[in-house]
Amino acid sequence: MQWDKNAISYFRKHREYVLRDLNALENGTLRIAGEQGEATERWIGRHNRQLGYIDDLISAYEANTEY
Repeated sequence: MQWDKNAISYFRKHREYVLRDLNALENGTLRIAGEQGEATERWIGRHNRQLGYIDDLISAYEANTEY
């Protein structure tokens, strides 16, 4: 699948939001509790994985694009 600049711009902006939420989770500003108790650590893991996916996507786009 080929991405255009608008799609990559969206992912860059989305990355900022994910990173902001991850920082809030890590510093305790934001805590998440689920039916089974504390879920913050699981959400930190999810946010880290999401950042990895976004970074991989952006890197692949940049590697295949001439500037």
